[in-house]
Amino acid sequence: MVDLTQIYVHWHAGRSKCEPAARIDELSCQNAELTAQRDALTRGKAEWEEKLAEAEAEAEAEAEAVPGRDAARASLRRMMRRENTKPDAPEAG
Repeated sequence: MVDLTQIYVHWHAGRSKCEPAARIDELSCQNAELTAQRDALTRGKAEWEEKLAEAEAEAEAEAEAVPGRDAARASLRRMMRRENTKPDAPEAG
């Protein structure tokens, strides 16, 4: 609905009564477009959150399915640290 005060102000200033109505229509269109974009982004966010939850559940299930995985990883890390911290052999000179 067009604001009558705004129309009166434009009419008093010598402008057309259609100008404020056209501007309001333009803003209404922009508002509708932005609302549609916001809704699309919200739906997209919900879809990504759902996919993330599924991936986390799969990772937890996989971790539970392989017993001793954490112990094996810890052992591998210890071996790698030992290999990386060994002093280099002295060069024959």
